Amino acid sequence: MASRRAPRFCDRPGLHAIALVGDYADLIARPRDGNLSAISEPSSGGTPAAMIDAKNQDELTRLAEDALRAQPGCETARVPVVVALPDVRIGRNWEIPNVVLGDSLISDVDRGVLSVHRQLGRKFRLV
Repeated sequence: MASRRAPRFCDRPGLHAIALVGDYADLIARPRDGNLSAISEPSSGGTPAAMIDAKNQDELTRLAEDALRAQPGCETARVPVVVALPDVRIGRNWEIPNVVLGDSLISDVDRGVLSVHRQLGRKFRLV
C-alpha cells in the first residue's frame, strides 16, 4: 500500500498541474498552450529519465550497501541483495528486502534503508 503524503503543486507560471500522491510520484505539468517541449524536467526536483543509470543486481547491491554503511549508526549493517519490484514502469524498480543488522540498532537501519531507497532510487534502475 502506498504511503500517504500531501500533494505537491506546480509553482511555475504558465503551467496547469496535476499533483500525485504516493511514494515516488513526480509532478506532472502541462503547459497552458499545449507545447510539451517547454518542460525540461519536473519542477519537483526529480531526475529526468535520461539521467537514470541502469545497474545490474550485483552493482546495485554493492552501491546500496556502501550507501547504507555511510548512514549514521549503520556502519556494521550489511545488504545481502536487492530485488526487483514486479510491474514497476516509473521510478525505483528495486527494493532492499532484508538487512543484516550487525551491531547496528534496528531504528538506525530502518531510517538508513529509507534514505538509501530515496537517494539511490532517483539515480539507478535495476536491469
